[in-house]
Amino acid sequence: MSRADVARVLGPVFTDRGLRYAADGRVLDAAWNPADTTLFGTVSGSGGRLYHATAVWVVRGGLQMFVGGDCSCPMQRDCKHVAAVALIGAQPTTGDVDGGGEAAPRPAWDRALDAWTLGNDDTGTDVVPLGILVQLRDHGRVGARLVEPGARGWVNGNLEWRTISTWSGRGWGSSHTFEPEHVRVAKAIHALSAVTSQFGAYSSAARDLDLTDFPHAQLWSLLSAAVDAGMSLVTGQAGRERVGLLPAGVAEMRVDVTGRPDGSHVVAPTVWVGDARRTPLAVLGDPAHGVVLAPDPRDAAADDPLDPQVGLVLAGLVRSAPASLCRAALTGGEVVVPSEDEDRFAADGYLRLRRLAPVTSSDGSFEPPAIGPPTMLLRIVPERPDLLRTEWFVRYAIGDTTRDSPMDSGTSRQPWRDQAAERVLRDRVTTLVGQPLRDGSARGEDAIDLATRIVPLLQDTPDALVEVEGDLPDYRDVDDDVEVHVATRLAPEERDWFDLDVALSVDGRTVPLGTVFTALADGRTRLVLPDGAHLSLRTPELERLRDLIEEASALQERDTGQLRVSRYQVDLWEQLATLGVVTAQAEEWRRQVEALQQVTEVAAVDVPEGFAGTMRPYQHEGLAWLALLWDHRLGGILADDMGLGKTLQALAMMLRARQADPDGPPFLVLAPASVVHGWQQEAARFAPDLCVRTVDATLAKLGTTATAVAAGADVVITSYTRFRLDAEAYAEVGWAGLLLDEAQAVKNPRSKLYGCIRRLPVPFALAITGTPLENDLMELWSLLSITSPGLFPNPSVFKEMYVTPIQRNHDRERLARLRRRIRPLVLRRTKEEVAADLPPKQEQVLSVELTPAHRKVYDGWLQRERRKVLGLMADLDEHRFTVLRSLTLLRRASLHAGLVEDRHERVASAKIDVLVSHLHEVVAGGHRALVFSQFTSFLSLVRDRLDREGIDHVYLDGATRNREAVVGSFKDGSAPVFVISLKAGGVGLNLTEADYCFLLDPWWNPATEAQAIDRTHRIGQTRRVMVYRLIAAGTIEEKVLDLSQRKAALFDGVMDDGRPFAGRLDADDIRALME
Repeated sequence: MSRADVARVLGPVFTDRGLRYAADGRVLDAAWNPADTTLFGTVSGSGGRLYHATAVWVVRGGLQMFVGGDCSCPMQRDCKHVAAVALIGAQPTTGDVDGGGEAAPRPAWDRALDAWTLGNDDTGTDVVPLGILVQLRDHGRVGARLVEPGARGWVNGNLEWRTISTWSGRGWGSSHTFEPEHVRVAKAIHALSAVTSQFGAYSSAARDLDLTDFPHAQLWSLLSAAVDAGMSLVTGQAGRERVGLLPAGVAEMRVDVTGRPDGSHVVAPTVWVGDARRTPLAVLGDPAHGVVLAPDPRDAAADDPLDPQVGLVLAGLVRSAPASLCRAALTGGEVVVPSEDEDRFAADGYLRLRRLAPVTSSDGSFEPPAIGPPTMLLRIVPERPDLLRTEWFVRYAIGDTTRDSPMDSGTSRQPWRDQAAERVLRDRVTTLVGQPLRDGSARGEDAIDLATRIVPLLQDTPDALVEVEGDLPDYRDVDDDVEVHVATRLAPEERDWFDLDVALSVDGRTVPLGTVFTALADGRTRLVLPDGAHLSLRTPELERLRDLIEEASALQERDTGQLRVSRYQVDLWEQLATLGVVTAQAEEWRRQVEALQQVTEVAAVDVPEGFAGTMRPYQHEGLAWLALLWDHRLGGILADDMGLGKTLQALAMMLRARQADPDGPPFLVLAPASVVHGWQQEAARFAPDLCVRTVDATLAKLGTTATAVAAGADVVITSYTRFRLDAEAYAEVGWAGLLLDEAQAVKNPRSKLYGCIRRLPVPFALAITGTPLENDLMELWSLLSITSPGLFPNPSVFKEMYVTPIQRNHDRERLARLRRRIRPLVLRRTKEEVAADLPPKQEQVLSVELTPAHRKVYDGWLQRERRKVLGLMADLDEHRFTVLRSLTLLRRASLHAGLVEDRHERVASAKIDVLVSHLHEVVAGGHRALVFSQFTSFLSLVRDRLDREGIDHVYLDGATRNREAVVGSFKDGSAPVFVISLKAGGVGLNLTEADYCFLLDPWWNPATEAQAIDRTHRIGQTRRVMVYRLIAAGTIEEKVLDLSQRKAALFDGVMDDGRPFAGRLDADDIRALME
């Protein structure tokens, strides 16, 4: 007899306790009765009491099967004593059985484990089980009552559910105690119940629980736990007193659709156990989580399906079902669907029912329509080009039809929808489009994004569909076709104010400024026109135009009915560009190389006639090299150290070329915007015979074409940015050659600028830079691919042949090969190499163009201070400090707008950009530099920028306490830059370690500048000193520089001995400064 056989009937708790009794030899004797297949035994129970237990077997299918037994203990049947008798040995067959009373004693450790695994039931008090009486009542109600064994079966006695929480496990006035596990299960059932008993005298529900309204499906796990603990589920019916409990996952509520001969269908809610259709006797819960069934031999999973004593069967449902559906099953309710309504039932009734329970057809007469997975549907209604209404739906394919439901609508009345699948789908589509899915409207740039980005994404995924009522607008980017026309007229009797007429032309049509400014005020980034054309509103032009008009209105002294403003320059338009690969020049390049290989040495050339400068020997050699390249139409890189006159050599080369071919096309010079003005000045100084034209705005802004600009010119100069914006127009001109100043600006082959330059068809290209290589050899390839496109046509091959071996593997042979390849095409001389040709000190003025934003702020302050100062001319001496404050404000404003007002701290300073660019070149060349300014607040900004650029530096100003230590750290250290205030470093320092000097702002007294320069250019200096004065073009700094040459002590005149101007600064000087 196995433990499993006994546990199947008595449960694991009683079985394990019976097993312990048997092992301890507490079955004193046993006798087998083959006539009725019973085993009788005497068992020593708790407190030494003797109980008489009978284990019973029945013969079924030729096999003996244990079915329980009776006992004289308080439990009366199916107890641990019966289990002990059944488990004393092998399955009995004949005669008496040794009860095992003389069994060897168990080891101490084995008995000690009983307290942990089985508990202690040797308390001297009988342990009595609890049972649950389950009864069907009127109106389909099901009651549950606690019972205990009595003299004539299970009785309630004085057991009550409501007092179960106070039980200690002992009966009232009894000598026995209840089984602790039974008490725990009973308490759990009571705690979960909704006490709504309606049973007459016991309406207080003290004795009865109404399982009909039991709210929790956990009831079934508790009932299963009760059975496992040995609790009996009984009916109270003589002869059919047991209650069977089906295992979980067996019973299911379904809707069964069967056919009739006339073609109609019967729809009936039914309960199924496995493949067997059953009729419920009662339903538990609302929604229903279980049913009460009559016993049926087909219940293969029942507690004891063949036991004739089973009177009721309890079954938990696989899934809950509406009580209304279960009540219909209870009463045998059914619905007849005529044959002519079968399609309607399939499309509607079936979908409604499947939300409640699985719909099946046991006779196969009804085939439900297939329901596909959900698909997201975006429906777009264009109301106007800048407004698209959007609605999101979920579409299901149901049979041959589709159903669309608003995405966020409830699903209770849409039974075909799968909420879980929709959540997954929504998350997937949201990730795809990169934004939440919401109904509403898309305006402006959102409408463009919807039509041009999101719609194609949705059309390319199987998860979504797009439907448009009508046609989407034909959105197209017209950023390249936007022009701002500004017309000014001198206002009557107003010297500094002008009447302003502004018009915006987009793609050949005029757009009202009010429309543009309203869109800007709304924070929109693009403006959509009625035909779908759209333009960017995030451009410097429009932002500045709006600010200009707002400021003009605020500055007007009176309302004249006409907008009046000071003259401002509208910023350049940005446009998109794509990368291109130049291949047409490769064959031409190879032809030029063959010509170059025939040249064994560079022949000297004469300085061209009309060149106004004096060329030093190394510069003359540079001209000869450039002439060689030009004569053979070979491009190259002029990479001399900073300050060695690269611009001068290039001007001489262009002058020579023009004299050789006076009617030839012009050269195109591209440079950073900050040095375009400097190129113009240098050309006027050294090559005055050249006709030089500077393009300082987009061609559209200037109202001209590249062809018109080039006509009759010898040199056309423009910035990299302006060229990029008008690259296609410049490509239509036949140029003699292309010069790229500060060519490191095009070192990134993935940039838009690089692509525009590569696509420019020119027979000659020269890159001018002191740092052709800063971080990576690919930077050198970028320049060579423009100047000499046939040398290394393929960047991947160049990387494989040179970059990886040299940079990663430090291959010296490969480096030497690269040098040999590029030597004819790259010319670099350091300052040390040509020191004999240089004067001890070389000075140069660098003219710096303000950034557009900086220009706007500066011009605004200039207008205000000009009016203020010119209004004080009548009594100049009285207002000298007011004048001084205005002059100082404009000087600070020339350096950085944030030095005057904190709100402009983010406005870029072109002077800092130029300084950093030169310092990078100085540091890359192994030189050291001094940087001077009299404004410590500006030096603080310079230091912050140097930190971001990774340029190590030392700082000294009047507040520095450890002056000697700081100076020593520069003299003895490795920092290449010393940033010094005029007050702290103008005198008393010997810094000959530096050979470059940058003066960031002009001083009124040239002697003060000389003192700063002398910090490095003094006795002990063994190298040539390069001095650069950075002057902000179009600002008071130019006026100061000019006046300082005529009045060396202009600023001293303001402050000398405290006497107003000392008679030196007159009204004409002030007016000159404020022009």
